[in-house]
Amino acid sequence: AHLLPRQLLRALDTIIALEPLDQQALWELAKHELHALIAQGEKIGLHIVCDTQVEQQIAKRALESGNGASGVVQIIQDEIAAPIAKRIVQKSVPLTPLFLHVGCDGQGRLQVQSTDFATP
Repeated sequence: AHLLPRQLLRALDTIIALEPLDQQALWELAKHELHALIAQGEKIGLHIVCDTQVEQQIAKRALESGNGASGVVQIIQDEIAAPIAKRIVQKSVPLTPLFLHVGCDGQGRLQVQSTDFATP
């Protein structure tokens, strides 16, 4: 069984609980949780799809602050990026691509969704 998505969703529960969007808290969480998951040695393709430049900058800071990351990491700011990135990843990375989508629900609350494309 691939445990990474479950671990990631646990971290996402904490991110989603942040209301309204607390950039510093999100950065700290992402730094410790997301980067730790990547650094575990799982050679995954992790893609973070962000709704706005704010979320994109937070994600970039979090990933750049860690050490020893493995896997393929891309941060995309584009609401239609996920399907495009999915095709790219499936062609170029023979591993489990995992996407995080970071955005807001219209009331200032952060929404994070993860998609494991290896699961039908």
